[in-house]
Amino acid sequence: MVPSAKIRRLLSDLEALGEDEHGVPLKAVVFSQHRAAVKHLDWVLSHAGVPHVTICKGDQQTSLETAVATWTGRPSCRVFLLHAGAAAAGLTLVAAQTVFLLEPFDKPGQELQALNRCHRIGQVKPVRCVIYYAQRTVEERLIAFRELEQRRQPDLSAELAHGGEAEAISLLAEGAALPSRAKLRFLFGMVKRDAGDADDAADVGDDDDEAEAEEEQNSDDANDEGEDE
Repeated sequence: MVPSAKIRRLLSDLEALGEDEHGVPLKAVVFSQHRAAVKHLDWVLSHAGVPHVTICKGDQQTSLETAVATWTGRPSCRVFLLHAGAAAAGLTLVAAQTVFLLEPFDKPGQELQALNRCHRIGQVKPVRCVIYYAQRTVEERLIAFRELEQRRQPDLSAELAHGGEAEAISLLAEGAALPSRAKLRFLFGMVKRDAGDADDAADVGDDDDEAEAEEEQNSDDANDEGEDE
């Protein structure tokens, strides 16, 4: 099985983390919103020989506690692979300074919740978050839509970025509301550009013949977002 461009890039980035001053591999936390993606990456990491632990929604509390203890206490266990959402709620994972998201999350508050697993009391180093996305897909349009919303509601965006009340509202509403019609139309390329929205609603190509080539390119280009907290 040939890994996808995202998986290849993730494996490369994990290797690039290197070691600390004592020769201990630096740790990372990897999130995905999709259970199937978590299970697939679990298989890939196992076959690549990357020591890791995995938690998915629905796992027993004892399994979660064992995974946290193993990842925290075993220096060679580099990666904590997590199903975003309820499975990760309340975890403190300050042993890592890098968070990888396999895809842009639907709500910025969900991404902030993931980042805050490492950026918590007890963390003494800067935390970096890397978000992978595929060019010319709904993932890229989701990022564009989010930037458009930030320009329209700068106060709300600033509050989300600093973990204010808006974050709590966003997390409480997780899964409670469907995306708006306007958002769905934008994500699936149904919004026509006009003079007023030419800069806001950037069209994304969807040529199926270029999909494979673009995926290969993504493994070499820096198609990720980094944000330091």
